[in-house]
Amino acid sequence: MKKLLKRLRSTRGEGYIDISVAVLVVMILLVAVIKIAPVFITKMTINTYANELCREAEIAGRVGT
Repeated sequence: MKKLLKRLRSTRGEGYIDISVAVLVVMILLVAVIKIAPVFITKMTINTYANELCREAEIAGRVGT
């Protein structure tokens, strides 16, 4: 923590570049997660629907266990 504060207080400007690059990387990762998350949510929803459909068919007696 002290190293981070020392870099932020640096008058050479190196700390600002390090922080800006770190923020850029974090933002890129966040955007990637936001773009990919709906795919997994849709897959889980379809899996849940298929499981419920099979369970209903088993209860109705139309398919075997």
